[in-house]
Amino acid sequence: MKGIFKIVLFEFNKITKNKKTLIYIIFLLIFFSLSCLAYKPLIMLKNYSNYDAEKILQENIILRDNYKMMYEYAYKIDTKLPDGMILSPNFFDLKEDYYYQYLRYDFYVKTGTSHQNYLDLKNPLESRSGLEDGVFILIFGNISFYLIGILSIILALKICISDYDNGNIKNLIQSKLTRREITIGKVIFLVISIIAMVFAITVTGLLISNNGGATNVLVIGNGKVRSINTYNYFISKMMINLICGLSLAFLGLFFKRLVKNTYFGGFLSISCYFVSLGIYSLISSLFNNDIVRENVKLYFVFINTQVNDINYYQLPFYFILIFYTLTILALYRIIYKKEMMLDL
Repeated sequence: MKGIFKIVLFEFNKITKNKKTLIYIIFLLIFFSLSCLAYKPLIMLKNYSNYDAEKILQENIILRDNYKMMYEYAYKIDTKLPDGMILSPNFFDLKEDYYYQYLRYDFYVKTGTSHQNYLDLKNPLESRSGLEDGVFILIFGNISFYLIGILSIILALKICISDYDNGNIKNLIQSKLTRREITIGKVIFLVISIIAMVFAITVTGLLISNNGGATNVLVIGNGKVRSINTYNYFISKMMINLICGLSLAFLGLFFKRLVKNTYFGGFLSISCYFVSLGIYSLISSLFNNDIVRENVKLYFVFINTQVNDINYYQLPFYFILIFYTLTILALYRIIYKKEMMLDL
């Protein structure tokens, strides 16, 4: 245990005592923060100046009743349709969407609200004017997914691989530290570093958003509709961004042990993400069905959090956390075995 702690402390000192590395980290944080501050005032939303609450309520009642009729017919709850109504060829394929829309408009009617009261999760910039802070935090969470993923891979290669590439690993072994202690210590420091990075990014987003927590998003799932605070939704997204970043880091280490070139290993791990996006696009083009596409988005590896309103109220949120945790443990087991057999 002492040897593992020494490695963690060694990696910490290697960063804090390296002025060049510290300057890079500080510059990156400052540049990222300033970029966010500069982008926020550029958010322009729709101005619904002619807001008529009574008219919108009547429209919502009509839409609710229409979607109720359509989903009940699609599910064969009610076999009657208005005279002259023509069904689309894919009517029954969209029955889940009809139910989703019914729940949404039924919630609007019961609460006396409308789409203007909530942020648009799928298209944040389509939200109404006055919700800029909330829109910023949503966009910030989406962008953070890519930033965290790339930085996690870089940290993994820097912390766990650089000493092997420059030969310093032999010095560590000669200091009476075992390979087991070195490997576990580096992995622990990597996990701590990624958690610290995600925490810093999360705090930055919350500070810049200013009043984003005063806004709400509408979440529909498991037959229920919930209005939740935007900050709570953002925290849920950052938790999944964290677990995805950790999985990409371990994926980078895994590929590095399969190839000789460190940069090529990092490239392969990033490529896995883009390949998964390509597969999703292929499935979307082959199956011209909104429900199939939504289900693929919901459970497909690496893209789920970017295209769905995943949060801690929904079962897929915990499915994703468990899936990535098991993936990380499996990758760590493989990496650990390869490290023990590595010829120095």
